[in-house]
Amino acid sequence: MLYLKKSFIGYILLTFILLEHLGLAIGSLFIPFFFIFEIIFLISMIIFYKPFFNNLRILFRYTPFHYLILFYIFAIITILISMVQRTFYLKSFLFSFIGGLNFAVIFVFITCYLLFCNFLPKSKFVKYYCIFCIFVFSLGLLEFVLQKISGGIPGYIYHLFNNERAILGYEVKEATSLFISERIQSIFSEPSSLGEFIYLNAPIIYSISLSKFKIFKNIKIDKILKIFLLFSMIVCFILVQSPITFLFFIIISLIFFLKNIFIGIKKNIILFLSLTLFIIPTICILFFNLDINQTYLKRIIVSLPTLFSLETLILVEASLATRIIDNINALLIFLKFPLFGIGYGNITGYIFIQLANTPLPLTKELLYVLLSGTGAPPYGLFYRVLAETGIMGIGLLYYYFIQILICVKKKIKYSNNGIEKDFVKGIGWTILFYITLSAFYNSSLHKTMIFMLCAYAVYFCFNRDKIIYTEGNKDGCIDNISKL
Repeated sequence: MLYLKKSFIGYILLTFILLEHLGLAIGSLFIPFFFIFEIIFLISMIIFYKPFFNNLRILFRYTPFHYLILFYIFAIITILISMVQRTFYLKSFLFSFIGGLNFAVIFVFITCYLLFCNFLPKSKFVKYYCIFCIFVFSLGLLEFVLQKISGGIPGYIYHLFNNERAILGYEVKEATSLFISERIQSIFSEPSSLGEFIYLNAPIIYSISLSKFKIFKNIKIDKILKIFLLFSMIVCFILVQSPITFLFFIIISLIFFLKNIFIGIKKNIILFLSLTLFIIPTICILFFNLDINQTYLKRIIVSLPTLFSLETLILVEASLATRIIDNINALLIFLKFPLFGIGYGNITGYIFIQLANTPLPLTKELLYVLLSGTGAPPYGLFYRVLAETGIMGIGLLYYYFIQILICVKKKIKYSNNGIEKDFVKGIGWTILFYITLSAFYNSSLHKTMIFMLCAYAVYFCFNRDKIIYTEGNKDGCIDNISKL
């Protein structure tokens, strides 16, 4: 009974953490519960869980987590310095540091680490994550189906799931936009958020869907759900109709399967050449008969030649231009404050000063931000952290991610085969793509899903065989510290 209660608490906490990650549409509803449950859990652990501080000491000392703590301490230093150099903004501090770095990063990592150690069966977390992804993708497919049915109860149900993107003061609905009604967003705030969820989870889904090891005990159920997980992800990727999702998903898929592709070509060179001779003409015929101007792929084709001319790009693809201009402005801020930045979380407030004096052209979105004094322009993770914490801060943060990747690689090399090993392989790829692609496209450091996965990777690497349970006491403690 105690085991069931502890598992139930673990799944509830993980569910709130993942729902908070979903964005404004659903995530904002769960943020208060997310904070409350996490605070109660950590306080109860401090009071009732005897190995709590010992586990934290080991976590800080023997895992990549202590580099994240160093970044956290350095972030506090940059905030104090920002008060002296007058770049400190209280509102940004409350949201980005108190609500973001504390709860969405540090507390999520510690909470998930403790849950994996003693509250959740190791093998069942993979099953839980698989079910969560199926849930997200299934709602996306349901949304698409319901969009084809107008009126009546189905139409009402559709509006419950279809969280329409808010039209801000600077946005205008384009009457000529084609296929816009077919875009899906599942339970995210907008289609691009679902797109990011898809391409970041793609390595994990590839790893577990194509694994020869079972996620579910029943062989038939295991095969059906693996196939459906892979199928639903690919279909949702198509229906999101996001150019950046298309590019990132294709790049990630090619890199992930690169080794297998080369091995397959080498072993089956005649078959490969035959298929190539068949596929290339087929693709040419399809594209010849397809009016590319009536698909969202037109945005890619039109945008590429204008990437190095912001004035032209603003007219052709304002959304992409906004992100490029934001990243350049963040880089200009870094050049003004290269060592300590403008203070962690302060870019949202400081950006108004930067936009008012920038030599770069501004899109309608950025003009709206400047004139209204509200909103937070989208930045790439690398550029934002660089502007806020300087060269030292970004170095500590990226070294933390790199250390996790190194640990995962070493542990996998000597681990026994199994679904957990395949799952962690996928996590390693996801972290690698996250820190790479977020340098080019907008992404937040406060992605709770990423730090939940990081916590699981650290747990898998360092404490997998170190947790012992005494008879009559299900609370775990870590033994054999010297062997770590």
